[in-house]
Parts: sequence; C-alpha cells; structure tokens
Amino acid sequence: MTCGTPKTLGEFFRWREEGIIGLRFGKSARLAIIEVGIYDSLFEKVERIMGKPVKHIILESQKKAAIKMFEDLPEIVPGYGSLKNFNPVRQLTVRFYKIIAPLLGLGQFESIEYHPGKLGRVKIINPHNIDMLSASITGAIECLEGIPYDSGIEVLGENKYLVTITPSANKNEATERLEFNFPRLIPGKTKLANCTRCGVPLVVSERFKWDIEKGTLIDKRTGARLHIATIELLTTVFRELAVELGNEVNDLLVEAQVDWTLKYRGLLGISEGANLEDIYSEYLRDLPVYGRGNFVSMTTDDSKTTIVVENPFQPELLAGSLKGFFQVIKRKSCEVTWESPSEGVLVYTVEHG
Repeated sequence: MTCGTPKTLGEFFRWREEGIIGLRFGKSARLAIIEVGIYDSLFEKVERIMGKPVKHIILESQKKAAIKMFEDLPEIVPGYGSLKNFNPVRQLTVRFYKIIAPLLGLGQFESIEYHPGKLGRVKIINPHNIDMLSASITGAIECLEGIPYDSGIEVLGENKYLVTITPSANKNEATERLEFNFPRLIPGKTKLANCTRCGVPLVVSERFKWDIEKGTLIDKRTGARLHIATIELLTTVFRELAVELGNEVNDLLVEAQVDWTLKYRGLLGISEGANLEDIYSEYLRDLPVYGRGNFVSMTTDDSKTTIVVENPFQPELLAGSLKGFFQVIKRKSCEVTWESPSEGVLVYTVEHG
C-alpha cells in the first residue's frame, strides 16, 4: 500500500522501533514532530508573566543548536569533515537547506545567494518562525566558516522574508559550543505499517499533510501547523530559557502545552465526560508517530493515573497534554509530576484531586 507523503521523506527519515524519528544515513540524530504554535505560546507567557524579553535567548540558542548539528555532520556523512572547507562543498551544504526545509515544514527557500566570508541572502516563504529560522541559518554558516556572523530580516510581503547574513563586526565574538548528554535509547518493539513506495509509516500520511511548494506541514485533524525538529534544537531553546530566567520557565512550558490542548480539544475529539483512560491511551499510542517515545504502561485508580514512557521527548510537553486532557474531561485542574527511575524512562503521575 502506498501513501501521499513526499517520496523524499522516506529517503531522509525513518520511524524507528525505539519510538523516535531518525535519519536514514545516520544513527545519532533524533527528531520529533512539534506544533509550531507552542513556541509563540511559550515565549508570550514568559515575557508576560516574567516581564523579560526572550528573543535574544531564542536566537542565540538556535545558533548554538545549528552549530552543534553541523559539527556533528562528519559523524553522519563520511568524509564531510575533510571536505567542508572547499567552496563547492560549502555551496552544496547551504543549498541542502532548500531541499530539506519544505520536508521539515520550515518554509520554502525561494532563492539562495551565498558568497563565503562575505555575504549570504535567503528569500524565505512561509517560515515556521522567521526569527528561529534566521538564527539557525546563521549558526550553520558560522560553523562552516569558523567566524561569527550577524543576520538581518527584511519583510518582503505577507509570509515572505529576506534574510541577509554578513560577517560580524565583532571578530572576537564566538558562540559557545554545546555539549548534549541525552539518555541512551532503550530498544523498542514499535512496528508501524509502512508504505511500500517510500517506507514511511502509513499513519504519517493519515495524520499529516505536506505542501512542498509552500514548505508547510499541517496536522489534518486540527489544521495546526507542525514542523520536524532535532531534539538538540528544541532542548537548547528550553534549556537556555531556564538557565537565564530560572526553572519557572519549565512550568510555563507545561502550561503552554495545556493551552494548546484546550484550544484544539474539539478537533482532537476530546469532550467533557469522555473516558479519561481511553483518551490517554489513544494519545500515548501515537507518541512514536511524532517521534516522542514509546508508551509502556498505564494504571489508574480513583486518586491517580500512572503512566510509563520510554525514550521520552521533552517531559513538559507530555505533562501539559495529560493535564489539558484531564481539565477538559473532568472540568477541573490536576497535578502532573514525573520522575526518572532509570535512564531513558519517565514515570508520570496524574493526581486526580
């Protein structure tokens, strides 16, 4: 059986038994499908509640994550490390964005102009988040050339932008190198029925719609825009916010996901009085489709529900969904906590109150 996803999707990505999305040509990268709206919701909450601007933190975190990803390319693409300093390879690397961006739901790169050491210009249509995308591009160029760059954004029209990248006037400026120590992956047994044409799970085409010309990825159920992001990119954003503003940011991330769940509750088929265990089970079984881990078990009684997930993604996002579902169904709030009894495992407790 075949599906309607872009054929190149299966050439780059694979949905693995561990409940994650990985790269076909590398073992180290981990990706997940994320709602784009969660960023604006979180950033707005942080600025409103904490009274501090966050844009500079977001931009710097994206540069750091992009630099980290490009530093790791030699581990993913054999021979890349010894060739990346040659101009043709640099040009190909930059233009790779034009191919991969629509698949990731980041937007469409209409044109690219790149002169190493001097100037870069990218015309982008329908970016998922123009500030974050501009910072990622800047970090990639910095890693390729080993010198700091600045970027500027010009609005050309509705959902159309020109990003210009130039060497930074401050030659002493350097972006800190990131180190990530993610838990080891626990072997999984998730097997999704795949398309015979591209190898992508059939459920992916049932849930998501790609428009390559527009560069968008849409959730068919809610109409919400999504994108595929590396775990480094997302973790860096949330970690840098917490480092600079305090761990209260993590609580705001939970609440941002609660807000998203409440906004789309009708389209997700969640209503007051529904069976909580059934709703939780349906949602948790879908985690591997989004690359967010494997649902292991759930137990419930009158006072609490306990859920075990292996190879979990950002803990706060799952906690926010569980809290949001409970709030819709039970018409009251609840407490959601989690702990890690062993590497690669999270145990969530939903207190019914």
